[in-house]
Amino acid sequence: MWKHLETSMRMLIGILALSSLLAIPFAQAANAPAKPAPQHPKVTRQDAPKTPAPLDLKLHPKDVETLIAKYQIRLNDVRDSQLEEVVVSSTTELLPMRSAVDDAWGGLFAPLWAALNPTQSWRIFLPIPAQ
Repeated sequence: MWKHLETSMRMLIGILALSSLLAIPFAQAANAPAKPAPQHPKVTRQDAPKTPAPLDLKLHPKDVETLIAKYQIRLNDVRDSQLEEVVVSSTTELLPMRSAVDDAWGGLFAPLWAALNPTQSWRIFLPIPAQ
């Protein structure tokens, strides 16, 4: 029992000696005088940089008129005889359109389709009947 206590005491003394040796440089650094902060020249209100005025991004009526005049199609240059009339006609029947209902798989493959299409998986629980 005494031998175990003696070994523990030797380890404790060794740890304390080692920690005190490692703490010496930190203690010396703590006692050293602090470096003075660098002195910056004082800036007065007159020396401070001027902040620019905020930009006025509003479009004034004069500017709008200028833009319109620049990009306006000159209809006076085109004569009425040069204008053509175009009439488009189509049949009343509509082309068949695909919907997401047609894409959904049914039966045993519905859960697999739902796993592959998570945003559309509600369609296997609430299907919209084809019209």
